[in-house]
Amino acid sequence: MKKIILLLGFLSFCSAGWGLEEVSFLSEPGPHSAFKVKRAKAKGETLPPKEKIELTGYLGRPDTHSPSPAIVLLHSGFGLQQYHKTWAKKLTHSGFVTLLIHSYSGIDHKLKPKINESKDVVSNAYGAYEFLRNQSYVDPTRIGVMGWSSGGRHAFSLVSEEMPPGRVQQKQFKAGVMIYPNCSPDGGSYRSPMLILLGDNDQYLVNGDCSQFKAETQRLNNRQTVDVHVYPGATHFYDDSSQPLEGDQKNTETRYRYNSDAHLDSINKVLQFMHQHLNKQGLLSPELLSTNLANSSKWHIVVV
Repeated sequence: MKKIILLLGFLSFCSAGWGLEEVSFLSEPGPHSAFKVKRAKAKGETLPPKEKIELTGYLGRPDTHSPSPAIVLLHSGFGLQQYHKTWAKKLTHSGFVTLLIHSYSGIDHKLKPKINESKDVVSNAYGAYEFLRNQSYVDPTRIGVMGWSSGGRHAFSLVSEEMPPGRVQQKQFKAGVMIYPNCSPDGGSYRSPMLILLGDNDQYLVNGDCSQFKAETQRLNNRQTVDVHVYPGATHFYDDSSQPLEGDQKNTETRYRYNSDAHLDSINKVLQFMHQHLNKQGLLSPELLSTNLANSSKWHIVVV
């Protein structure tokens, strides 16, 4: 008998109007490449500054009248996907303003004519930061960043002690979440707490590098917060419910699997981490945590 897999979840807040609004903002251009600068210099030319690009993002606003903490969201190298929007809605429902940047679409999607592409993720993130800090509903002192895969890799540079090359001013991202990123085993110097989540069956990553990254980073600064959690059996994109279900024997060739247990645990770890480091009250209250856990537990798989 043919099995039908139904995914249920987050229906309560999606149906209650926790949607995302399409907004436009400008990137903050970085420097020209060293090659372009060298070529221009050889010709006796000076390159003009890069122009700002009008970008599209998806904005989520919690139901509150007080300025809220905010999170800039950086999608993976496969482009913007529906599961990134689902994450944004969940974070918004939990009290954060979110801005999911549409840097470029997924391989199977076409950009709308009015949406510009920009793969300069740091420029995009800096522009999103400036957009958020100038909104009355955002507390400009409490802005974090969260990224998936290559977006997570860029998030490292956004919370680094070292200013990204060519930038005039460093943006104060107060916390960083990186989901299945590539970690440098050499570590580094950082100024914001970090949470790193990944699976041990990820063919794109060397899982030990993130543990070594934590060890080296904390060796350089023993006060630096680096939380690393590795999920047994989880692959790249384990939080994308459009991927084949973990244990599905019909799709044995795929390197990506949806892991509902890892996904749910990631939601709770991210919420706790962001509330701890971006909320003035610190950790989630028992009442709010209970509510979030109840909402998260509604996401489950039903096989008929």
